[in-house]
Amino acid sequence: MYRFLIFLTFLASAAIGTQSALVQAEHSFLAPVELARLDLKEAWQRQLSVPAGGQSIVDFKIHVHRDSAKQYVEVVGKAAKPAEPVSQERAGASAEGVLYARYLLEVIDGKEVSQGQSAFSGLMSSDQRRIGGIGRAAFRRGEFASSGLLDRAEAERRARNDVRRLKRRGIEAEIVSREVPRIRLYTLCDDGTVESRDAETGELVWLRRVGYPIRGYGGLGVNDTYLTVVNGGEMISIDTKTGSVFATHHLPYVAMRGAVQVGDYSIVPSIGSRIIAYPLADKHRERFEEMVSGATLAMPTKAIGSLKVAWGTSEGFVYVMELSGEPNIQFRLNTDGIVSGAPVAAPGERFYFGSEAGQIYGIRATREGEVLWSQPTGDPIYDSPTFYDEKVVFRSTYGNVTCVDAATGHNIWDQPVSGIDEVVGILKGRIFARTLSGSMVVLDIETGKTLHRVNGASPRVLMRNVDTDRIYLVNINGAIQCIRPLDSEMPTLAVSVEPVSEDEQADADDKKSKSQKKPADSNDPFGGGDDPFGGGGVDPFGGGGGADPFGGGGADADPFAPSGDAGADPFGGSPF
Repeated sequence: MYRFLIFLTFLASAAIGTQSALVQAEHSFLAPVELARLDLKEAWQRQLSVPAGGQSIVDFKIHVHRDSAKQYVEVVGKAAKPAEPVSQERAGASAEGVLYARYLLEVIDGKEVSQGQSAFSGLMSSDQRRIGGIGRAAFRRGEFASSGLLDRAEAERRARNDVRRLKRRGIEAEIVSREVPRIRLYTLCDDGTVESRDAETGELVWLRRVGYPIRGYGGLGVNDTYLTVVNGGEMISIDTKTGSVFATHHLPYVAMRGAVQVGDYSIVPSIGSRIIAYPLADKHRERFEEMVSGATLAMPTKAIGSLKVAWGTSEGFVYVMELSGEPNIQFRLNTDGIVSGAPVAAPGERFYFGSEAGQIYGIRATREGEVLWSQPTGDPIYDSPTFYDEKVVFRSTYGNVTCVDAATGHNIWDQPVSGIDEVVGILKGRIFARTLSGSMVVLDIETGKTLHRVNGASPRVLMRNVDTDRIYLVNINGAIQCIRPLDSEMPTLAVSVEPVSEDEQADADDKKSKSQKKPADSNDPFGGGDDPFGGGGVDPFGGGGGADPFGGGGADADPFAPSGDAGADPFGGSPF
């Protein structure tokens, strides 16, 4: 009887624990009511391929594949037609008019294919499953409908039919083209499972298990072509399009972390304070190896718009490496305190980071290295900052968040915001953060004032998305939720300009004005149109204008003849 009671107690405890975990998992996501209060909407929710919930996720990467884009033909109200072609950066911008229909073109390796050919083998395309044909009910509700994969001729034919049907209803519409970049979510689990998902639909693109779990896994490296996984003493290269293993490289040194891909190289921080650049595709190219001062504390950060990376070490240095051409270490900066968090990149080869001594920095990755500014905060900083719209947001280890101007380092807020556990993301000028008490708070990035507070929701983010206007949350069960602004059905890529201070702009304008100054008007580079060896065309050796420069007579005269007798012997009479 006693054992039976113990068994019942155990079952009750397990049930309570399971229920508690489920409640916690539910509160990790934002409910529709809470999203509506924040002017947000759930784009999708999916279960990741994880063996033991969120805790089994080793790494999570968001990548915008700029080399390939989804192409659409759309039917929109005439007021919605943009003044200029819609670029990928503006692909998610909301039109002023109504979007009535959208047709996805079938594209293989960046080229449109004819109708009837399939761009996918095996699984049906996520877009084919997700979207359906256009209908009258959609017109009446003012909603758009979409088609399956088509070639351009067929898509435009259907779009013209839609325009005619709309015109009979008294609606003026026209056809426009749109390109949306392919955005992928890559997840690596501790059992070697690697999966690729469409970041806009959550649908699985491919799934593969690689390596040996007993060896352990490092972080993911990803670019448009390759995905790399560090597994013990090996680095496995995977094709991002198909998930097939491209190659397996033996690493001569034990990797301390994962890999980051820059240009033609995969950068792997390794044991012995080494930073190693392995060539991704060219097997004949030698790897680059350099010993630095201290161990790498966070994965290097790639610069925006160039092939440079920056990282901090345990000895209080920040290094910058150049990888265009032959890799080389450009410079190192001796900082005030250890830089534990990964630097954040900004346009113009700029990086921002904070140290454990409470100092924050802005640098530009020139060949000699340029410290743009350095400011004390008073609190240790171990997290990576966030860059948004020429502003940098730092969170200290005490939970104080401050926002500074990226060009000058000057504080934008009157005082820091306290009680913040993690910055989840930034959407349309609003900072979404999890508080130390477990709730969610929304701050105005311009003032730091609290706009909304959601009690009971404790979202977890694996990686801040700085590329698009989406936030991805993960719960303890390994499910993922994608949320977006209400007016952003299609993703909008983050577009930032180089943060330049007034002094920098003044110096740049001064240099530009000096370089544009023209020399004095002159046809002859030696100043004037006259003979450089004399004035007015006069022989500098005493001859007349245009005469023989050696003082002779006419053009046919003997240059060795005496001036009195052109035909005489130049050596005079016989010396004998």
